Amino acid sequence: MGSSDILGFFFANNTFLLVFFTSVAYLGDGFTSALNWALVSDCVEYGEWQTGIRSEGMVYSFFTYFRKLSQAIAGFLPGIVLAWVGYVPGKTQTATALLGIRGLMFIYSAVLSLATIVLMYWAYSLTEKKYSGIVKDLLERRGSERIEPTTDESN
Repeated sequence: MGSSDILGFFFANNTFLLVFFTSVAYLGDGFTSALNWALVSDCVEYGEWQTGIRSEGMVYSFFTYFRKLSQAIAGFLPGIVLAWVGYVPGKTQTATALLGIRGLMFIYSAVLSLATIVLMYWAYSLTEKKYSGIVKDLLERRGSERIEPTTDESN
C-alpha cells in the first residue's frame, strides 16, 4: 500500500518495477475497498442502535454519494497537479513534469493511504467488542418487539 507507493516513487525506473510496485499497492487498495463495504453495515446497525430506526437506504445512499464525490475529486485534483507541474500533452516532458507525474502515481496514493490509516485509527471507535454488544442489544430489542401473527377470522 503506502510503503509500496513510496518505494515505487524512488525505485520504479523500468516497466517491470513500475508494474511490480503498482500491483502490490493496488493489492493493498483492494483490501481497503472491501473494508468500505463492511463499514456500511456497521453504520446501519450502529444507527439503528442509537436511534431505533433501521435506515439501510439512507446509509447506503450517503455512502454512494460520498463515493461518487471522492471519485470526482480524484479525477479533478490530478488535472490541477498536472497543470501545476507543467505537463504538456503530446510533448516531451520536462524534469519537473516527470517528477510531478511520478508524485501523482506514487506519493499522492501513499499520502492518502496513510491519512486513511490515521483517520481510521483515531476516529473510528467501533471495536469488535463494542460491535458485538451492539448486535446483541439489537437482537434482544427485536426479540421483545416481535409481532404476534394475527388470525384472519373472516374466512
